[in-house]
Amino acid sequence: MCLFNINALLFAMFVTSRTKNMLINEIKGYKPSISLVSQARILLVGPVGAGKSSFFNSISSVFHGYVTSQAISGSSGDGVTTQVLESFKKQRWDSQNSVPQLLILTKVDEACIYVEKDIQDVYRSPYIQEKVSDQLGIPVSCIFPVKNYTHETHLKDNCDILLLSTLQEILHFANSYFSNI
Repeated sequence: MCLFNINALLFAMFVTSRTKNMLINEIKGYKPSISLVSQARILLVGPVGAGKSSFFNSISSVFHGYVTSQAISGSSGDGVTTQVLESFKKQRWDSQNSVPQLLILTKVDEACIYVEKDIQDVYRSPYIQEKVSDQLGIPVSCIFPVKNYTHETHLKDNCDILLLSTLQEILHFANSYFSNI
């Protein structure tokens, strides 16, 4: 019985590691879908303390293989939160006529106790995404929950995969946009 559990654990670790490596290779090899564009550019917008710099640092960390801190993170952030939320509500989420707009939902581990215990539960608990979708009028398919590296000193594969999957989807949205130019 113990042998089965160890084998299952080793298999899960292999699948996780394989998935992470596949995502890294796909992102490193990314080329825009049209030759007129040499690279996709990503703009991160949000209030101070929302997690923009932490997201950048987390992605950088995954590619470096250790936790990095290249972008300095803000710490206070009440001032523009209401303005940003109102701006999202007014914004039309019509990706056919404009640059694709996605929402990277940071700090999901702080919003849900189950996700805090195991980041893999982020997609098993759609409550967070549905609530944000309802409040901001953004389709759930455009909301990507992530766990940034803010307090950790070591990388975790499950966190890495969530971050890399989000970046991969951002690049897919960019290619869809390029195809419609």
